[in-house]
Amino acid sequence: MLIKTPNSDSSDHLFVAEQFMPPMFAGPPSHIHDEMDHAFFILEGTLRLVVTDQEYLATAGSFVFVPRATVHSFGNASELPTRFLEINVPGGFERYYRDLSGAFPAGSAVDPTRMREIQQQHGIRPV
Repeated sequence: MLIKTPNSDSSDHLFVAEQFMPPMFAGPPSHIHDEMDHAFFILEGTLRLVVTDQEYLATAGSFVFVPRATVHSFGNASELPTRFLEINVPGGFERYYRDLSGAFPAGSAVDPTRMREIQQQHGIRPV
């Protein structure tokens, strides 16, 4: 992941990260961000999004906006990698990724209880 916003107070206004999803990567299960709008701009490949029970296959050049308090999930259901920009307002979501990488270093198992704690701390509500 490449974070596009600076590590300063301005990142509290907007978060932008370039994300890469390998082929057939399920992504996060359905969840809600009560305090954050979420958007995706697809750079290459196809991102599968489910927003309030409606499925979208977003291809390169597509933009999908998910307003706060909306149930959604996303992943890569194709045989090719997917690259996209994740855009969140307000910002600060880099703290979530920082906490995840600290709790679950690359290659380590994910403890579901710890994962839920981190999600709660960052306003993510599993559905």
